[in-house]
Amino acid sequence: VSPIQVSLKSLDMGKIERGAVAEASVQISNTGATPFRFDSVSTSCGCTTLNDLGVIAPRSTATLRVRYHA
Repeated sequence: VSPIQVSLKSLDMGKIERGAVAEASVQISNTGATPFRFDSVSTSCGCTTLNDLGVIAPRSTATLRVRYHA
């Protein structure tokens, strides 16, 4: 398994008004020599969505987009 580095350890989107949508991005880097595959990425509630990252090539970076629907 290739090692990965994540740009943030936590994400605080602050106060969001009801009905609003907040978005943020997190950089995930594969620092290894083999592809890193995400089999599953999930959230704790249906109000938050994430993009599918699939596979990150060796020594490459992907962006995880987080979207919160208040």
